[in-house]
Amino acid sequence: MLTSAFRSLSNLKTLIIIAQQKVRPSAPAEYYGPGSISHVVSSYLAAAGMAGIKLKSLLVGTGAITHWNIKPGVAVMDLPMSFLPLYANITSLQIKLSTKNPTYLGSTDWIRHTSLFLSAMPLLEELYLSFDDRIHTEAIFSEIVNKTTCRWPNLKRLQLIGFQLKTADLLSLLGRHQENLERFAVHYCDFTGESWRSILECLREFPSLQDLRIIYIAQDGWRTSFQNSGHVAEIDEQLNTVDIFLGELKFDGCPWALVQDLNKYCVVAEHWENIPARIDQFLTDFTVTGLAAESDVDIELGDLWLD
Repeated sequence: MLTSAFRSLSNLKTLIIIAQQKVRPSAPAEYYGPGSISHVVSSYLAAAGMAGIKLKSLLVGTGAITHWNIKPGVAVMDLPMSFLPLYANITSLQIKLSTKNPTYLGSTDWIRHTSLFLSAMPLLEELYLSFDDRIHTEAIFSEIVNKTTCRWPNLKRLQLIGFQLKTADLLSLLGRHQENLERFAVHYCDFTGESWRSILECLREFPSLQDLRIIYIAQDGWRTSFQNSGHVAEIDEQLNTVDIFLGELKFDGCPWALVQDLNKYCVVAEHWENIPARIDQFLTDFTVTGLAAESDVDIELGDLWLD
């Protein structure tokens, strides 16, 4: 039935999947069973594939939070890999992935599946990629950068959330897009090895960069801060959550926003500013603190870093 519905939409170019899910902390298998986000997304992608739909934009949202506030991602191993050729025209991808599926514990296939999935989209201009925990993300990101055919020559907007990754790997990826990258956001990532300063120094030389967002990042497990150049946090009065990804502030149904003090853990450089000069300020202010970064669960709960 779902495949038939897609066949009647032969010109469909944008697919937005908003899946809502409730799981119990004591039953992690519910993340991936019938009715789960993974099940819904894989079913829709498989049906679209069987209908021969060639998408240009794929956005997967997790909808309402679960009853314990964790938003599970789409299990990497549940992605329908037999329809990868149909993803060749996708220019915009927003998806949250997961490697938690207990069925595949001990397996390393999730590395290959993730890289194959992303490699199937050579025309990407926008990539908003996140994981529901940092487990395995360093290996996955390293595979994407160094060992696969993930090449996106047209990439203009990149957002990474919830990764642990090597600074050297991100430098390698950014270096491929120095001329055309316009927006870059990194949120709740933990960088290992080389100092984050090298990322800032790299981005300072990007001629097309119009928007830079650095939100709650860590260096080898320690919080980093920008004492004098922090961002003015804008808070949704109803949800009490920060939404400053890529400058897209959305307060649906909220008539006003509360502007708080400077947040030294979040810095923003926008198109109307002198981006290189702003990054120079970040470099001056950048500090690795003696405070440990929170766990992945704290990230999902939306907890802010408070001293």
